Amino acid sequence: MVVLVVDDDEKVLDLFQRFMAMRKISGLFASNSNLGIELFDEKKDTIKTLIIDLTIDGSYTSINCIDHMKKVNPDLSVFVITGGLFDKYFDDLNRFTKVVKVQKPFLFNELLDDVEKLEM
Repeated sequence: MVVLVVDDDEKVLDLFQRFMAMRKISGLFASNSNLGIELFDEKKDTIKTLIIDLTIDGSYTSINCIDHMKKVNPDLSVFVITGGLFDKYFDDLNRFTKVVKVQKPFLFNELLDDVEKLEM
């Protein structure tokens, strides 16, 4: 299982890297949407889960990224994280399957427990 994490907050990416390494979860990490799309396209056969910030920097919105990746892999599990509100994105996110909305602050180990459960 490979998890792609896309977040423009370097501290959040660093924490994901550390917690995933401790749990021996393979990960790819992108600091903007462009790099996230690029990594996904290169490794689409191995990526089973996407963790993405709702308001990501880059040319693509998080919704664009999810849409692109779900067209390639409809079974991709997606965790969308935000410190804000999901309200204005509610309809867009609900058109996808296997999407979990995660409100900040969250516990990294609990989120990674959920990731592992979906991948079993």
